[in-house]
Amino acid sequence: MFCFCIIEIKDSNGKSVWQEPRPGAPHTQRPFALRPGKETITSLNVFKGFTEEMVEIERNGVMLQLEESEQMKEVMVNVEFKISMLDRKAADAVSGCGGAPCDLCFSSTTQLRQQSEFSVERTVQSTLDICTRLGTDTSGEVPRSVKDWEERFGVIREPATIHELESTAPLHQLLRGMDWTWKVIVHENAGVRQWSESKTSCGATYRFITAAKKKLQDVIKRETGLKIDYVNPSGGTTTTGNVAWGFLTDERVREIVVRDVSSRERKMAVQELMERVAVNLKVLSSKKRIDVHMFREYQKQTYAFIIEKFPFPSVDISPTIHKTIGHGWQLILNNGGRGLGMLTESGLEALNKLLRRFRIQLSRKINSAASLNDTLIRLWGFTDPKK
Repeated sequence: MFCFCIIEIKDSNGKSVWQEPRPGAPHTQRPFALRPGKETITSLNVFKGFTEEMVEIERNGVMLQLEESEQMKEVMVNVEFKISMLDRKAADAVSGCGGAPCDLCFSSTTQLRQQSEFSVERTVQSTLDICTRLGTDTSGEVPRSVKDWEERFGVIREPATIHELESTAPLHQLLRGMDWTWKVIVHENAGVRQWSESKTSCGATYRFITAAKKKLQDVIKRETGLKIDYVNPSGGTTTTGNVAWGFLTDERVREIVVRDVSSRERKMAVQELMERVAVNLKVLSSKKRIDVHMFREYQKQTYAFIIEKFPFPSVDISPTIHKTIGHGWQLILNNGGRGLGMLTESGLEALNKLLRRFRIQLSRKINSAASLNDTLIRLWGFTDPKK
């Protein structure tokens, strides 16, 4: 589902005259295209069909007719498009950087494990330059070979848009950040110094991981009521946004998860890790103005702390943790010094639930086109600002 939302209106002098107070709310997201299927490059390439029209609108503006004193007045409006609220899978597909651990910088996986400070360097133009230099096939894919990082920097195909991506996804960063922290804690409790959890690489230690995870789940559920990483019958797991915040911030949980950790030093390291991850995610998802300089220093210290206390191969830096802690301050700086809470994709997730309900209960089933058309009409009615 592709949606648009009017974020801000400025006058001819560049002064803001109106801002959308809740751009992440479901009723402010107006769908303009529905594409059944998963978030693959094939399905997301439909976005290319709108690129030419978006460029034309940005170049020529849009003429609106407004009613003023019972008369119609024509007003020329200049438009600037921004693409945001993309989770990692969608951002990788649209940006063409699916082979890179980060769609914001040129750091390799090895550099993610060794450095503590990074800068936003990737742009749509830099990806296009790499595609032009290496050439692409008829499907837009770049030729690949073994150990060609210095040539491709993880670029696997042409980007699906010419507009810069603001791949901010506070909700998904919270959920994936919690998953990463949970995995670190399970391994600490199991006494396993190996990040992979496959039976092949873990061997006999795999049973220690599963046993430690089951014990932690049961104790946390019994003493706090939080259901961590249980299978949800309706799909996915029980780890929701509220559960993630409860897990990261509840003092009872921080006491429970270190009961079976081997030493006092490791107990303190695990608890400090939970605190630092929670602080980083809280600031990132805030809607308030942030002291970017102070937050930059805190993020740098947090990244260095993880590398020192939880080194590879015991723990690996996930792409989400890297983006959250390595680039969080830069994303806030680019957002005018405010947290990214206004850009949360939680509204889109809620809209997805409505989409499923409308399509199952309130649409024709004679064919896919009719079903999608009815669903889109229902969604437009729900998001109508005149309601």
